[in-house]
Amino acid sequence: KLDRALRWLNDSLNSGNKKQSNVVVNRFVDALKDTVSQGRLIRNAAGNLKEFIDKLTRLSSEWKNAEVEGSSDAKELGEIFDDIKNVVHDYLDFRQEYLLTRKVALLPNALPSEKMLAIFKQAVLDYRIIDFANNDPCVSLSMDLEMDVEYFVAAIKNKILLPFAHNQKDKTFVKINEFTQTIEAYNTYLSNNMRPINDKRMDIYVPLHREDNFEFAWKFQESTVKSRKQLDTIYGELCDGETLFIYSVNDSENDNGSNIPFLRYLVKVKEKYSMVKTLLYSDQPRPFYDFYVCNDIERRIPVPSKFGTSYRTSTIGNVTMKSLSDYSRFVILSGIGGLGKSMMMRHLLLDSLQYYGESGIIPVFIPLKDFDESVNNLFDYAYKKLESLGGGISESQFEDILSKGLCLLLFDGLDEIGTNLGKRFERDLEEFTDKYPDNYFVISSRPYQSFISYSRFTVLKLKPFSKMQAVKLVENLEFRPDEPSIKEKFRYELERRLYQSHREFTENPLLLTIMLMTFEQFAEVPSKMHIFYREAFLALSQKHDASKGAYKRTLKTGLSADKFADYFAELCSRSYHDEKFELTETEFSKYYSVLKEREKAHDDTITA
Repeated sequence: KLDRALRWLNDSLNSGNKKQSNVVVNRFVDALKDTVSQGRLIRNAAGNLKEFIDKLTRLSSEWKNAEVEGSSDAKELGEIFDDIKNVVHDYLDFRQEYLLTRKVALLPNALPSEKMLAIFKQAVLDYRIIDFANNDPCVSLSMDLEMDVEYFVAAIKNKILLPFAHNQKDKTFVKINEFTQTIEAYNTYLSNNMRPINDKRMDIYVPLHREDNFEFAWKFQESTVKSRKQLDTIYGELCDGETLFIYSVNDSENDNGSNIPFLRYLVKVKEKYSMVKTLLYSDQPRPFYDFYVCNDIERRIPVPSKFGTSYRTSTIGNVTMKSLSDYSRFVILSGIGGLGKSMMMRHLLLDSLQYYGESGIIPVFIPLKDFDESVNNLFDYAYKKLESLGGGISESQFEDILSKGLCLLLFDGLDEIGTNLGKRFERDLEEFTDKYPDNYFVISSRPYQSFISYSRFTVLKLKPFSKMQAVKLVENLEFRPDEPSIKEKFRYELERRLYQSHREFTENPLLLTIMLMTFEQFAEVPSKMHIFYREAFLALSQKHDASKGAYKRTLKTGLSADKFADYFAELCSRSYHDEKFELTETEFSKYYSVLKEREKAHDDTITA
């Protein structure tokens, strides 16, 4: 304790901060008193150590006297500050010299390997290497431990590696050299990747980016665990299987105490969801926030009155996970098709990743389109989605963070669950939220039901785009950079008249994007929805590249766009009726066979 206080005092004195040093000196005096009161060893210390303690005790008293205003015989604080600084430096030099020159008790006929090992073990004790190895730097690291490693390396070089250089092929020499190089490299890595925790505690270090960069945190933890285990392995080989560790340092994927799988998972999530393909960018994924424009959200607030309950609305702009959680931990985001529900869910996911260092919340994106009869329960379904991204999170670890309320569960597409499974999902969700009520739940859905059965959940509505948001989206979209006049003209028309005259389209991000894609070909936007969709189909039936414009796609069937539209319409109608929103190759072949049989029957009728 005294040594730690000394290290902190030394660092504070070197910084030249007298105000901070005042606090440090007083803490040191308290540490000195505690040490003296615990035994008579310090009082009876001889030589340089006793002289040092006497000097520092006297100087600390002078420091306190100098703080008393009007004390005529008090020394200047600056003089005392310099005196203390000199005394501390003298002591640290003395301590290092003493440890370097101290003789280790050895047997008279000890072999060189035995001598080296005895010196090595004594140095491990003198410089608290066991404390250093057991310290988890992902939490914090005391500066004095880091400095002791530097002294340890110097001692090993002076006492073993140089004097016993002629034994460099000896197994013990090789292992001691390996241990020294490993701990020196590890200590350098810590120095380069840690910082003081704050201005008041310059003696305590923490990882550089532990709050704001989980990829750094994951790699830092993985690297430090690896180095600490490597040190223990070498130490065990030197010391007949002894271990440096007082407790187990475990990075096992089944260890609930390990954060590595979660950090690895978060990196995978960010890699997957920070890039996205869209109708406009169908070939090459683009950075999500390069073009995303966030909808506002509307909340209906009941207002009781003597005439019954009426409602007023409030708007949430610049939506974040925190702003949603201020309303409720249980939220349903409702909005019509194309309004941006899935994009909003992706935004909430990425937003929660950004603030993971502050909140510790693990986001899990759970598409509901795959929820079918094969699902055992909601826990298994959610875990499967989490596990699919890798990282090595075990079921027990997932259970653990759910129990602690450290999850954000984003259920995307409630309306995509089959009609026959709707009630089943409601029951599963109720059981799940009853068991893990401290987590955050967000469900997106089209407004196809009243959501009355979701009693825990607050329903919030995605608002259509304002003119400003619509224009912003068009500005963000990269469309025909070879012909910028096309987008500029569309933007001009959007501001001048299209937003008002075609609000059914322009308020919807998906339809607005299709408007931009069809504007080049048709120049005008039809006012009727079915005509708009027909023109959209004609535009999309050609190969449309957002950067190069359109060219005629040759259909392998040889059909015209109109004829192909007939087949496509029936395929869509049949699969939608069957609630098949995504088709496997086998399912597609089944539907296509039905279309072929219908066409053949039609041809036979004409021939007859």
